[in-house]
Parts: sequence; structure tokens; C-alpha cells
Amino acid sequence: MIEKLRLACSVISAQNFDKQEADFSLLESLLQSITTIDLEKHALLAIYFYTYKMLQQPENETYFNQLQPLIYRYVRAFSKSEMREIILQANNFCIKRMNRGEEMYFRKSFELYKLGIEQKILLESGLLSRFTYTNVITIALRLKEIDWTKSFIEINKKYLEEKFRESTYSFNKAKLWYAQKLYDKTIQLLQQADYDDILLNLSAKTILLKIYVELNYIDALEYHIQSMLKFVSRKKIEPFYKNNFTNICKLTTKLMEYKANKNKNAKKENLISIIQQTNPCSEKVWLLEQIQ
Repeated sequence: MIEKLRLACSVISAQNFDKQEADFSLLESLLQSITTIDLEKHALLAIYFYTYKMLQQPENETYFNQLQPLIYRYVRAFSKSEMREIILQANNFCIKRMNRGEEMYFRKSFELYKLGIEQKILLESGLLSRFTYTNVITIALRLKEIDWTKSFIEINKKYLEEKFRESTYSFNKAKLWYAQKLYDKTIQLLQQADYDDILLNLSAKTILLKIYVELNYIDALEYHIQSMLKFVSRKKIEPFYKNNFTNICKLTTKLMEYKANKNKNAKKENLISIIQQTNPCSEKVWLLEQIQ
């Protein structure tokens, strides 16, 4: 039973990326039989059953809420590769909720990541994915876990793949310094950096954009936005990311027009509405904070 459920969970996770529909009709009898079992007495089966149901019904929080405490309780009952898969599947559920603005899931995701880091479950062949490293830091900073983030950045740098190590480390150091409002140090680091990865490059440019807004460096900001838009237009990147960074630039321009307008009350609600309705835009929260 457990092995069949584990494979089914892997298939659902894979189809979320390649958009292929899988046929799970053969599982129906197995799932029906599980409903007759007292899952409190069969924790390992329960973990895979709740994981499967969580993936199958992403709009339903019930199964995630049943799964989460079991992950902490039985983290050592699985091989590291098995538990890594479970934690990442649970975390993907959190990320989808976070992307919809459900704030409580930032803390839930952070705690899952912490568990995976502390138990070294998220290491594969002794390496930590640069994407996981960056995701953990992004969420920790969102939760204002500054001291924890400082420690995490330094301790886990050595686990990054060597060819990505320095660029990933410096970018996340810049994110930390920005969160601490150490703007001069952040600007200096990002202006000296040369990121080959296009999305990392654009994320770095976004941090600079935010600093220029917060310091009210109007001339530098205008030049930076134009440069960033040209960069986005000429690079071959997925439409989602192209639209995201284009929207950030355009909404920032609208934000600065609003800030320059003396009759702000007449424009405020309109701008808030535009920001809320614009998708994709990974900086909505920050943009809205600048209006207040």
C-alpha cells in the first residue's frame, strides 16, 4: 500500500510540472480500503495517504493540516530521500498558498524548510540546491528572521554547488543587507556583481529598483527602469517571468507618478486597485507598502 501511494504522489508532483494527466482509477480500490483502516495506528501509511490527498485536492487544507504534525513526529522513520520528497511536496502546497496571499503559510513553509535543513534531509549528494537556499532565505526574511538568516547564509554556503556558490551567496547576502536597510553596502555589492543567470540578474536589478524608490533617487530610478525594461525585452525568458519583471517596472513608474502627485487621495485607491489586479507581480506587497 505504502509503495503504491508513494509512486502515486511522485506522479502527481511530476504532472504538475509537465501538465500531463495521469489515470489514477486503479488506485480507487486501494484508497477505499485505506478508509477502513485506523490511520492513527499506521502512521507511515497515514503520511503517504495524506500526502496523496493533499496533492490530489490542492484547494482542501484538511490533508495538509493532518500531514504536517506527522512529518515532525516521524521524520526519522523514513530514509532521507523519502522524507525529502514528502517535505518538498508539503512545501509546494505552502508555496501555492503563499502565492495567493495566505500569510500563515510563510511560517508553515519556513518551519518545514528548517526541519529539512536541521536534519540535513534537503541535501542531495551532499549539496543544497541553490533554489532551495534562496527560497529559504526569501521566506525567512519575509518573516523578519534576520539573525537566523545571517547564520543560515554563512553555514550553508559550503553546501552550494561550486559553480553557483559565489553568485548565489552574494545575491542572498545582498537580500539580507537590503532587509537590514544597509542600502550603500547592498548597492555596492549588486553593482559589482555579474550574474550569468538571467533570473538572478533580474532579481538583483529588482532589489536595486526598490532601494532607489526607498531612497527617492529619482534620476537613478528612471534610468534603471528603462535599462531593466530593455534587458527584459531582449532576453529569451519564459513569458511568466518576462511579464512579471515588466509589470514590476511599470507599476513602479505608476507608484512614482503617484508620489509626485500632490492630490494623492484622488489617486490612491485607483493605484491600489491596479496593483492588486496586475498579474504576475512578485512585488505586490512591497508596492502596496510604498503607498501607505
